[in-house]
Amino acid sequence: AFRFRSVNHYMGEKCNTRILIRHEIVNEKKREEFFKFWNSYERHVAGVFYKFLDLLPQLSEAFPDHKIIVRPHPSESHNKWKDAAKGLSNVIVIFQGGVTPWLLGADAILHWGCTTGVEGYLMGRPVVAYNPVDTEDEKLFDHKVPHCISVITRTSEETIKALRHVVK
Repeated sequence: AFRFRSVNHYMGEKCNTRILIRHEIVNEKKREEFFKFWNSYERHVAGVFYKFLDLLPQLSEAFPDHKIIVRPHPSESHNKWKDAAKGLSNVIVIFQGGVTPWLLGADAILHWGCTTGVEGYLMGRPVVAYNPVDTEDEKLFDHKVPHCISVITRTSEETIKALRHVVK
């Protein structure tokens, strides 16, 4: 479960920025300040997103007897996820139906600041938050609640170890 729509939107890169400009959502006086903040946010999210893409082959190898379901956010493009999953026989990128059945059927849930992590926790599922980008920006941009109820990992090795532990 992920929330990378700001950098992987189905309507293309910088989609959210274009919408903000087109609809004049940001007051013109505050526009420069806002977009400085927004660009910083998108850099941070992109850093995490690409770490997740890099993690897929490692998860596939570490859990050969498990199906790994990647369920992008509804507003995300599936293409980069599908490209990352190519050749990984136990990794499936799917968006079908509501998220509840997927969570109930999961041995563990891996996320980054996603409310799906909270839902999984409330359903009694083990929840791991992979948070690979440790910067000052993290304090501004990461959602606190999903991380508070998760095992937080910083590296792919820590993530695999945590998932192995909870899958037992």
